[in-house]
Amino acid sequence: MSRNTKRIQEGDKHMKTGLKHITKTFFHRTEDWDSGSADFLKAAKCYKGAQEWDKCVKALKKASFCNEQNGTMLSAGKNLQEAANILSKQCGNQHDATKLLKKASVFFQEAGNGDTAAKALTLAARIIEKIDTEKALQLYSQSFKIYRLEDKEYLCVDTYRNAVSLAVKSSKFEIAIKILNRMIALFENLNQPDSLYKTYLSFIVIHLYCDEYQKADTKLQQVTKNSPGFVRSIEFEAANGLLDAFENYSEEELEKSKKHQALQYIIVEVGRLARKIKLGSEIPVQKKIVELKLDDKSKESNSDVDEDDIDLLIQKNDNKNTSKSSGNKRDLLFALESPKNKKKSNQTEKTNEKLKSEDSDISEDVDNWL
Repeated sequence: MSRNTKRIQEGDKHMKTGLKHITKTFFHRTEDWDSGSADFLKAAKCYKGAQEWDKCVKALKKASFCNEQNGTMLSAGKNLQEAANILSKQCGNQHDATKLLKKASVFFQEAGNGDTAAKALTLAARIIEKIDTEKALQLYSQSFKIYRLEDKEYLCVDTYRNAVSLAVKSSKFEIAIKILNRMIALFENLNQPDSLYKTYLSFIVIHLYCDEYQKADTKLQQVTKNSPGFVRSIEFEAANGLLDAFENYSEEELEKSKKHQALQYIIVEVGRLARKIKLGSEIPVQKKIVELKLDDKSKESNSDVDEDDIDLLIQKNDNKNTSKSSGNKRDLLFALESPKNKKKSNQTEKTNEKLKSEDSDISEDVDNWL
């Protein structure tokens, strides 16, 4: 008789004994959950040694059930988590493994182990993400909520990054932006400027890839005001270079900016996205003003833009090759802040308020999704 056959037979004996402990009979009026759990775990160990994975999973489920009935939720969760690992790695059954991990997460929460519950959901998301992206993102979202409820959001930084990578790979950019918003808030609270600046850059890269120049530009201006140290970082150089390339509508500048070293240190999938950025359909500020001058000469009397200021902007634009400035677009916008352009400034403020409102809406949506 082979060793594996012996182990299987021994496991079968423990299973029968365990079932007797939890089955009521005329002479056995109450279930003995402790003894039943012990026998099922012994059976699982025997089956594992014999590589009888299906029987091993069944024994672990029985042990979990006994622990649940006995009120030892932490042990019940661990039994299911072990069974899920076997289903995923040995049986290739990701769907059932995910179900067991979700149930284990509930047991961990009932036992008062919130961070362990969140880790179980994160593991479930990683198991299922290759075959069901939607399900994986939902599991990540549930994991985030548990971390926040437990006031341990600082533990889910890697989980946030994994979720952003998955969202980007599956072209779910709105979800990626929402997660990045949560990361920004977290790094601000934790006072981690390096991680914060990398997240700012990732945020801008995704917007530019999605042909949302105006949102990227507005975000850069906002974070520059909120985080003065950002302007001295390499992440600012990379973000500003990309935006200047869009503003000047320059393929050459864009290609150069996409090679900036800062893009190598952000989330890997976002860095890959940066190399695919193309000049979008949104017309930059300078180009719009030039077109207003060339196309609307007949409506100069009704124009909101002063002609002297247009000449100033065109002159600054023509001189960009001889005196290049990293704050090109920002200088042009400051040039518009003259008394002659009060009307235009009011319109600009309204536009900025609208964009801020949109950004605020995004922040509200974060909590709805996350």
